Amino acid sequence: MRGSVPALTVVFALAGCGESVRGDRPPVADAGPADIVLRPIEGCPSRNGARGRWETLEVPAEYSGRSNAALVSTGDGVIVFGGNSNGASGYAQDHWHFHGSERRWRALPSGAPVVDFGERIAVWIPGRREVLVWNSRTRTGSRSTLEGPWPEIATTNAPRTYIQRVVLVDGVVFFGGSTTDGDHDEFSIYDPESDRWRPVLAPREQTTRTSYAMVAHGESEVLVWGGADGTTGTGVPRNDGWRYDVRRGRWSSVSRLDAPAPRWRAEATSSGALAIVYAGTNGARSLRTGGRYSSVHDVWLPMSLDGAPGPIDPTGSYLLSQAWTGSDLFVWAAWVSGTEPQSAAARYDPHADRWSGVDPPPSPATRESSTMRWVDCGLYLVGGRVSVRDRVEHSREVLRWSP
Repeated sequence: MRGSVPALTVVFALAGCGESVRGDRPPVADAGPADIVLRPIEGCPSRNGARGRWETLEVPAEYSGRSNAALVSTGDGVIVFGGNSNGASGYAQDHWHFHGSERRWRALPSGAPVVDFGERIAVWIPGRREVLVWNSRTRTGSRSTLEGPWPEIATTNAPRTYIQRVVLVDGVVFFGGSTTDGDHDEFSIYDPESDRWRPVLAPREQTTRTSYAMVAHGESEVLVWGGADGTTGTGVPRNDGWRYDVRRGRWSSVSRLDAPAPRWRAEATSSGALAIVYAGTNGARSLRTGGRYSSVHDVWLPMSLDGAPGPIDPTGSYLLSQAWTGSDLFVWAAWVSGTEPQSAAARYDPHADRWSGVDPPPSPATRESSTMRWVDCGLYLVGGRVSVRDRVEHSREVLRWSP
């Protein structure tokens, strides 16, 4: 249960009351109608109509095909870092920065650490314009500007466990980890200004878990929700959660009344006022349901699925990627109906509780382990594994969606 929802890991994610929200009815297939027009994405001009437009970005000849890459937003562009590749080592050794307005690629300086799949963590620190990279396996990390070099960071009090999620909140980097068998949880804060780590004790009432959702929420809080129970050894899905206030250094429980059904590998995003938990699995099947959480009132609100993209019954091969645009949630679903690959996409406004269909990416619906990230008024979709003549290859394709 180490992984996360394909293509969506934020780069560096009890049966009982509140089992489902009112929106947990089976959704329709395909995506919502384009005539339901959502409010414009904040700060982004709309030039391509309600469904937007995809384009294929030309990449340098030296750019390696990859899957499971780390995408890091720099504000004015995106860093494509590492990932699995067809090379001899199995990992992409080249890392790139794409400047969106200049539409220009530049290789990052040599000396950047190799990032293994399953151990990769990369996050942008905007105040310092540095990228931080951490390797859970070796418990070492480096950070650098876009010009290099890559000095190592401190390791005293650094996390000892496999890092599942990482978020930037209130100027510090909050890490969420657990042992691979879910034996215990571990949370840590890294302060880039002082280059120091500070352990954060998990709340005593929280059972150990793995594959939980985690998101920075509000001004200084981190929401940790769901996951699979690590104490039973059976991976029982959960629907309880906790909030950690970085400034006050304390945990608060999250209500389970009307919470989404228990699950692990869900993804969480935040509009500032509302946290959105969506998708995941309960071990028996994929889930296409979710909910909206208000920390101000400690209440869960239902999440409409009318017009949500994807199959009516998400069984078999089913992939889902999502990214927060700054105003709404962009979701791309890909699945196989019979022998035919299908693909659909939509935007979700959590405040209006409405979906609006957009064009899905013009790429194979069966592509796995691509990475999606919203950067500077554009949605980037990078790489992925594709099957070519009974052989798996890592794609060099980089796509961009614009409103």
